[in-house]
Amino acid sequence: MLLHLFASFPHLLIGAIIALLILVNSNDSFKEKLFLVVFTCFVVISPDILKIMGILFGHSLWLAPILGLTFALLYSIKNKNIKITKSWFVFTLVILFGHIFIDYIGNGVRLFYPFVREEFEFSLIMKLNFFIILFLVLSLVFVFFNKKSKSIGIASLSVLLLLFSILTVSKIHLEHSLNEEYKSEGINMVITYPNDNFGWGFQVRTEKTIITGESSINTTNIQVQTKREN
Repeated sequence: MLLHLFASFPHLLIGAIIALLILVNSNDSFKEKLFLVVFTCFVVISPDILKIMGILFGHSLWLAPILGLTFALLYSIKNKNIKITKSWFVFTLVILFGHIFIDYIGNGVRLFYPFVREEFEFSLIMKLNFFIILFLVLSLVFVFFNKKSKSIGIASLSVLLLLFSILTVSKIHLEHSLNEEYKSEGINMVITYPNDNFGWGFQVRTEKTIITGESSINTTNIQVQTKREN
């Protein structure tokens, strides 16, 4: 339970930064901004709340705009100065990027449930990555307390997207290298995932063997740790 709470930090922080960047005006008070942050936290974790309640399609892409509209209508009760269409867009974006996308590059998500029950995953990050969480916390603090900090928030999210892009290229390159290395053995599956050493772990399953190992982010140092018969 405690680990699940910590794993929610990236969701909460990214969602709060997005909401502050788009919905806050320069003359908004501390209380107004604090209310927005707290409200957005409920918005961004709503898919998990629905899952706890037994509603399994909370992480589906098609539900995001419905949840976004629901929260936009609720938010308009407190803040009538923001157009519902604008808050609808923001809260939908918060759910899509702050939660569903982070799950997709984290532990996987059922994007099209219940129409497709398969879980989709492209593992790039560990949700308990201390440096990413620290970076997001500092970014949120700057955006919250500095009235002219929208450029900082945009830069922070841009840096995060750049990191995800670098990791994507690295992951694809590693998988290509592994496929080339073991294609003569008849590959059944190649799995790559982030490990605790700020690199990649991998598993290659061929017709006869299972190979596990790790690699650096630049994929120049691929190390095989175990190789056993399948």
